[in-house]
Amino acid sequence: MRVHIIGAGLAGAIMARRYKDAGHEPIVYERDRVMGACWENKDYQLYPHFFHTNVDEVMAFVLQYTTINPYRHLGTNYSDGEYFVFPPKEINEKIRDKSFAPYNIKMWHDVPKKNVIKRIKPSNGCLHSDKYQGVLDIPKLFDNLLDGIEVKIGFDITTKHDFKGEKVILTGAVDEYYEYMYGKLPYRGMQVSHLKTETGLPTATVNFPESDFPFIRMTDYRKFGYGNYIGIEAPCDDIKHYPIENEESEKLYNKYRKKAVKDDITLVGRLARYKYQDMDIVINDCLEVQIKE
Repeated sequence: MRVHIIGAGLAGAIMARRYKDAGHEPIVYERDRVMGACWENKDYQLYPHFFHTNVDEVMAFVLQYTTINPYRHLGTNYSDGEYFVFPPKEINEKIRDKSFAPYNIKMWHDVPKKNVIKRIKPSNGCLHSDKYQGVLDIPKLFDNLLDGIEVKIGFDITTKHDFKGEKVILTGAVDEYYEYMYGKLPYRGMQVSHLKTETGLPTATVNFPESDFPFIRMTDYRKFGYGNYIGIEAPCDDIKHYPIENEESEKLYNKYRKKAVKDDITLVGRLARYKYQDMDIVINDCLEVQIKE
């Protein structure tokens, strides 16, 4: 069976490999280049990404296709002219007022309630406590996942294609695929630039929550094992990275989801499922998709 997979990011590459190994003929379609937001070169990553999981099956799958360098992520916040460990050892009203509230306003245009940052837990500076953590060789991962699979670059997701009733896997933005027929889903994204410098940061990432800074995060890539580059990120509305999940957007997304179900299109990945997902969740979701041989 021929399978049309829209998107050559992590979800698309994994689904292509799974269908290939099950004896099908996957074709991957992408607008410009493979790897998506996971793109990197020898000097830096497009955006900071490090792998973590507690799921043995996810780790075993990854190790079939690439290597992992042990790494535990340490971060800091810069506010009031000082660096503070992030995540902090405790989350109190002062931390919320000085770090979380201004960060949320800057990132999400929103003032957080006490429980809004659900992913951030009190810590000694390590962002994650998962059993497996490290930096993946991403180019090797994609080379192996897409080995022997046709990838067509230059695909326009809004152009209607006749796939002749064959299987379609969508990993791109579902509202864009359907030409915004129900309206646009809200997103926030990151504009990024990379600067070569001999001056490093105190930790791999530093958050800048205060409004005085036009950017929100810096990443020191030499601490990930790359070159002497620092990535500078600023939030924006015109790049689709982070779904803005609320009651209104959930209702809108469900319209698109029901349309995809009716059209027998499988939705996989952060954009298609309209969920914030780290790499481990994307991989796990892909592995749970049932494929008939």
